[in-house]
Amino acid sequence: MNCNIVILMVVMITALLCGSATAATVNSTNITSNFTTNKLVSKNPYPDLVVKNVTVPSIGVKGKTITVVNSIKTQGNTGSKGFYVNYYLKNTSSSKPIYIGRRYVTSLGAGKTLTQNTQLTIPTAIANTSYYIMVYADYTNLIKESNETNNHNYSKTKINILNSGRPVYITSDNINKYTADDIARINNIVLGLQSLGLYAVNYGRSKRT
Repeated sequence: MNCNIVILMVVMITALLCGSATAATVNSTNITSNFTTNKLVSKNPYPDLVVKNVTVPSIGVKGKTITVVNSIKTQGNTGSKGFYVNYYLKNTSSSKPIYIGRRYVTSLGAGKTLTQNTQLTIPTAIANTSYYIMVYADYTNLIKESNETNNHNYSKTKINILNSGRPVYITSDNINKYTADDIARINNIVLGLQSLGLYAVNYGRSKRT
């Protein structure tokens, strides 16, 4: 009789211990699952500003204005407060940047893109050569970002800087057929004059031809 009672008590205690272990395992799994889910959907507290699609004219004249087109995007799920966008001339990627102006953006929402058309004046005390234009968002570091290394971008083409003064217009009135080769010859003449620092333009045929 006593032996049967002892065996029954052992079986009951074993069942209770196994049940507690199973419950602990389930609770642990739920905690891990909730932690993983919360981590995946967590919101980055900082924005990420990037510059895209920098477009410049082919010619700029010292002392005159040009229009630079570019886009600023806020990547991620956090918007940005106000910041400055600076513009520079750079002959090569390693050369010292030449500041030519800036503009202010009051704010930019999460995932939004702002296209800018910015009027900038070409400095007079620079060399007559070609430059890339670098656009730099938040150059003054007003905004704390998730990535501080991707704030600038360059134009894909260079702008040729020329001296100020009256332009030299090259016409092609003496060309009869005006073929692609003829146009190329005129353009080569224009490029040669531009290399001397002159503001030369291929004016094409005049209205009287």
